[in-house]
Amino acid sequence: MQTDKTPIAAPYRTIAPEVSEFADLRLPEYTETVLQNGIRLMTLDNGAQPVYRLSLRWDGGNLDTPHQEVPQVMASVINEGTTLHTGAEIAEILEYNGAWTRYESTSHYFGATLFGLASRPDEVLDIFTEVLSSPVFPDEAVEARRDKLAAQCLTNREKITSKVQDIYLPMVYGAGNPRAHRSMPADFSAVTPAMVRDHYRRHLKATPPRAYLAGRLTPGLLSAVVSRLEAMRFESVADRVTIRRVKPEYNPEGDYRKLTVADSLQSAIKIAVPTIGRDNPDYETLRLASVAFGGHFGSRLMQNIREDKGYTYGISAQLSSLPGEGSFMTISSQTDNGFVDGVLAEIAAESARMVSDPLSDEELTGVRRLILSALAGVLDSPFTVCDYIIGQEETGQNADSYRKLQETVRNVTAADLARVFAQHIIPNPSLTAIAGK
Repeated sequence: MQTDKTPIAAPYRTIAPEVSEFADLRLPEYTETVLQNGIRLMTLDNGAQPVYRLSLRWDGGNLDTPHQEVPQVMASVINEGTTLHTGAEIAEILEYNGAWTRYESTSHYFGATLFGLASRPDEVLDIFTEVLSSPVFPDEAVEARRDKLAAQCLTNREKITSKVQDIYLPMVYGAGNPRAHRSMPADFSAVTPAMVRDHYRRHLKATPPRAYLAGRLTPGLLSAVVSRLEAMRFESVADRVTIRRVKPEYNPEGDYRKLTVADSLQSAIKIAVPTIGRDNPDYETLRLASVAFGGHFGSRLMQNIREDKGYTYGISAQLSSLPGEGSFMTISSQTDNGFVDGVLAEIAAESARMVSDPLSDEELTGVRRLILSALAGVLDSPFTVCDYIIGQEETGQNADSYRKLQETVRNVTAADLARVFAQHIIPNPSLTAIAGK
């Protein structure tokens, strides 16, 4: 029982706490092995809690198939039954063991992820690899899931942010380009169970994945994972799914397009500026410039267009790039129909000001701390480290990019940011798409 009656001093809130700069940040080391069946396994033993995550990634995704909706349906229904267990039994086994799974199909990759307790791996790993090795895709489950995805597609297409993509993507990539494809509800409704099973045969069953195991890895857990992965079998086929890079066609339909949406209360604005890729030595510096321009709440676009002018609740700019598929600085916003011209004028003005009025010391310090905080956040858990490693590999970066980005952040000057904006953004066309009244 506490007898000390000394009053607790109230916190003194008028003095801000001392801010310390980040020291050198380093990614933890991981190991890599190739299993007998061709699976490349990367392991990261870095967990404070007795949990683990096993992520499998197959090259090939929505853009690499003739019918882009098929892999999305497959991802949503793959755990609805195997040759040995029903979907309900699979769910019961996972829940009983405190585990859960996630399946996703993205533009160029299919992912299967298992979260589990390090103390109970066996039954969970058995059912996870069973789902990936012998799914049956029951007709009724496929039909139910595809109909749900069709309904979600119909809802999403009513949003103004979706409608602007209908004109933005063909302008940037070309109307016949796979990346310009916009799913319709009928596209999902046309998916059949046979199409899903055939896609599985040509994709997950035909190619060994990359595997990433992270968490608190005991010898027993590691042995259990390796034995289950090595038991997976793959069957070579002539028509297997592989990544097909989607080269953009810059400016095929002009620099400006507008889609009139008569009943819309707001307009969506989407702008793409083609620019340099990751192989250019200025890329990381331009990345920092894009953050200063519109990549955080205190960016120049936000300060002007949201805070000063009140034209929008939010506006963003970011630099994005995929190997072989071009690099863009993209600007996105929603605004009242009456403010569209004002938003476009202020975007142009702020773009010019990035060159004519370089960042102040306070702005540059803010950008530095923001990026270093994000890099420090990568180290929060073995799972975030693993996500970073996966992202680096799939965007064509090498293992040293984490260190190089830090060097750029610590050494960059305001003049550097102004220079790359002048060289790699200002001279290039702005492809502008607007959807609204």
